[in-house]
Amino acid sequence: MRALVRCAAGYVLDFFRERVSAEDFRNEDIKRVLLATATDDQTLSTLRRLFPQAEFRSAGARTDLWRVRRLRFDVACVSMRGGDARSRLIPLLSGAKHTLLVPSPDYLYRLGLRRGVADIYWALVDRLVLAPIALLWLLLLSVAAYGSGLVWRLRAAERTPPSWRPRRLLLLRLMPTNVFLALLKRLRRDFPGIHLTALLASDEGRAEAKEAASEVMLARRMGLRSLLRRLRRGRFDGVLLAGGADYGLRTSYLRAALAARLVPRAERHQWEIGQALPGRPLWRAFARALLRRDSRWRQAPGLLGRLGLRRHYSREPSAGPPIVQIGIAEGCNYHCLFCPFHSPTAEEGHRDADLPRMSYEVFARLLGDLKRMGTKAIDICGDGEPLMHPEALEMVELARDMGFEVTLATNAALLTDARARRLVDLAVRRMHVSFNAATDDIYQQLHAGAPPGARRRIIARLRAMAEYAEQEGLRPIDVEFSAVLNRLNMQQIPQMVEAAHEARARWFMLILMGPVAGAEDLLPRPDDWILIRGDLDRAAARANELGVNTNLDSIRPGAGAEGTGAVYERVPCHIGHEYALITADGNVMFCCQCSQPLGNLHEDSFPEIWYSEAYRQARQQARELPRTREQLPSCECFTACSHVVVNLEVFRKLHGERALRSVL
Repeated sequence: MRALVRCAAGYVLDFFRERVSAEDFRNEDIKRVLLATATDDQTLSTLRRLFPQAEFRSAGARTDLWRVRRLRFDVACVSMRGGDARSRLIPLLSGAKHTLLVPSPDYLYRLGLRRGVADIYWALVDRLVLAPIALLWLLLLSVAAYGSGLVWRLRAAERTPPSWRPRRLLLLRLMPTNVFLALLKRLRRDFPGIHLTALLASDEGRAEAKEAASEVMLARRMGLRSLLRRLRRGRFDGVLLAGGADYGLRTSYLRAALAARLVPRAERHQWEIGQALPGRPLWRAFARALLRRDSRWRQAPGLLGRLGLRRHYSREPSAGPPIVQIGIAEGCNYHCLFCPFHSPTAEEGHRDADLPRMSYEVFARLLGDLKRMGTKAIDICGDGEPLMHPEALEMVELARDMGFEVTLATNAALLTDARARRLVDLAVRRMHVSFNAATDDIYQQLHAGAPPGARRRIIARLRAMAEYAEQEGLRPIDVEFSAVLNRLNMQQIPQMVEAAHEARARWFMLILMGPVAGAEDLLPRPDDWILIRGDLDRAAARANELGVNTNLDSIRPGAGAEGTGAVYERVPCHIGHEYALITADGNVMFCCQCSQPLGNLHEDSFPEIWYSEAYRQARQQARELPRTREQLPSCECFTACSHVVVNLEVFRKLHGERALRSVL
């Protein structure tokens, strides 16, 4: 029911909105403003400048709709960042004089059913007639192409450089304006002399598009008959649907796909950020959107899905691990106090200059084995700093050429502007940045060996990396800030969230510190957790406002002092099905909290180690943790396991939300 309500609210927000200027509200007497969803600081400051005399109120999760109507708000605002279905519907049902959608501080949309009867009829025809026709056409086209064997020929063609050289190209926009303008410039550069026609749905970015395109058409100012006539007589030999990956099967995507189909004798492609031109054939892009399972369904499978997952996790895996962490270098340019390998209190052997590095040949042979086993993602990390490896970027490029999703774990101190741009060009999926302080003095204390001003330079470089991706029309790297929680930075959690937002990071993750010889004073104490409970709540609320994803809700106060043994008394460990760690010297580890290798790549191949008797016994011992209460040999299951969140998520998939709440 919630999904149905959300879908209906999305339909309303998608069509019944009208772009307005801030000047339209200057002369109105606005006294009460309702903020129905979380709003960032820039948008809030814009609203305060727009309505200086107004009283602002926020709608909570349990806001009573009838109380909202009694207060008689003049304006109700909903942020483009969204929220649950209730918070998105409250503005439409609040009875406010104006209902505003605030996608950015620069412009607003007025929502509601205030259009004419003809527009409402057109909306019904659009959703009940045209959208199903487009859906049925694309579905039949996908089935026919797959059944005829065309899919295999197209897959082979996608592996070769594109020979597509259109002379007259039609672009349909389904992406932000700045990325669309960068795509226009890229097409001009790659195809000199091309005639570009851009079809836009609104006036947004029209002036800028006129400078880069040969012709700009505005769909809302053309009648349906004239638009169809223009598409059929344009003599286009190529149609590029720019965007659509994040739209799923929304009405705007189906309209654009149907418009592309109405262009005769043209090659039709869908381009997504990060793809090489021309992109995927349109029918295949639609098939991916149709067959892609919703993330909520994946996280909460039904009864049959749970039975299948339980059978999967109770047996030995039939394929390789979905994610593999590969350490390519064990040397590090920092000596962090909380690091068990390179801290100033660690053994001298961990800080030698000649620590092992994985050779390019071993790395290439390992990737070949993982590709055949079905591994999807590669995390390039290790016990040291991977950018200290002289062939680090060549290894990233090899992994991307083989089709892996690549994550790079780094402290970003060695990330130059040239390296950052190359990582964007290589379409690295995610960058995990160890960033453990919000002020320069704490950063210098925790990261021994860091030069002065390193923290600010890292933030500036990551921002420049995101801006470069936007300028070139490439997919930006998902930056994830992580912080090892200790007594020096425990009071800076909200400030570290702000720093993550400043660096354009999408994620902020807290990691519980494990025992480090000589650094016992850094471990949080029970009294410390009492002091930071409020900081955790404030940091989570602030991250929600800024659009930064966090794991703060899963951090249990006292977990650092109690250890993770209480969790594994009730929940088994399934990390042996999900993950593997390979160090720079070729050792294959059960997880990053274990010190005893299960094999070595210089002696056996990875498939032989993955299906070996030693690995089978380790998986069985991990599954039986709640029964035996005996942690794996050489592992830290009961003290500082970093995979607790993953195992709790697997437990929720297997047994449901109610069972998970009963064990916590």
